Amino acid sequence: LPGLALPLSVLLLSMPDGHLASRRWWPIPTAVVVGTVLGSVAVSTSPTFDLGTSTPIENPLARAGGSTIVIVGIVGVVLVVVGLAASLGAFIVRYRRSEGDERQQLRWVGVSLGLAVPLFVVGALLWGVVPGAALLTGLSFLLLPAGIAVAVLRYRLYEIDLVLNR
Repeated sequence: LPGLALPLSVLLLSMPDGHLASRRWWPIPTAVVVGTVLGSVAVSTSPTFDLGTSTPIENPLARAGGSTIVIVGIVGVVLVVVGLAASLGAFIVRYRRSEGDERQQLRWVGVSLGLAVPLFVVGALLWGVVPGAALLTGLSFLLLPAGIAVAVLRYRLYEIDLVLNR
């Protein structure tokens, strides 16, 4: 969860100049961070970890919290989902207000994200059911960096020429 939700939220909120559009967007990354922490706590205190093997792995850090841990996990997931949806909304607002090269940079990232999310969902749903479905999930993780690479190299995002010359 931290490896997926946090970077995606930060990317959507800070594209293309590395800053939030305004101060009013600060609650979004805060919600994602708090949700990620709560979700991680809930997952790390479960009695077993089921990793798809024949026997689940016993958790030595398990807590007998019952419904409290479940509520913490649900609140965490809701915060992450709402934060990611708001991050996408912020990205769309920034795209609609942009012009020229900035719009092209955002377009490449948006198109790659628009292709990566459905591929990830289809790959996750078909994982273990259809042979080779795991490739879709792997491909989805490559699409977003490819879109960012095009935005950086083609449209001079982050003044890449200066970095490369040094």
